[in-house]
Amino acid sequence: MTTASILARPFTLGVLAFESARPRAFEPADVASAEALGEAIALGLGNVALFRARLEGHGLPDREGRREA
Repeated sequence: MTTASILARPFTLGVLAFESARPRAFEPADVASAEALGEAIALGLGNVALFRARLEGHGLPDREGRREA
């Protein structure tokens, strides 16, 4: 089994788990792919949170940390 965390710093949003009946079924490239998938999922979830906040009218900080009106 291999796992990959879904991280949106500072939170762990979930874990992907991949299992196989074969011993040592996963090679380093498989683990790297699982980690990349976890990062892509976390990025997508973060974007959803930002989009939702924008739709709900919450001011979001700009690049300098100032809140938008």
